[in-house]
Amino acid sequence: MTAAVTAEVNNQTLDQQALSNEEMAAKMQALGQAARAASRAMAAADTQTKNAALLNLASAIEANAADLIAVNARDMQAARENNLDAALLDRLELNAERVQGMADGVREIAALA
Repeated sequence: MTAAVTAEVNNQTLDQQALSNEEMAAKMQALGQAARAASRAMAAADTQTKNAALLNLASAIEANAADLIAVNARDMQAARENNLDAALLDRLELNAERVQGMADGVREIAALA
């Protein structure tokens, strides 16, 4: 089940073009449904399966770091154009160190069990 959900999420790519509100709503709805299905599967999974999923997530974060940073940069530009507070912008901005910290944090959670 986890592999199927991962494949579904990986297929949810953001286009370089801006999405209409309806398209974005549909993508968010689909992503939410996939997350709900994954949540149910993970709730029923044993610790070993959960830890494997967490380790896969950490690896996926690292493997997609450049894409995460690129998409974040576009989001940050839009946020600046909309005059978001500088402190909020700082908390939201991703760089290589922060992305690695996310992956490391997920691995730490897996190591707790």
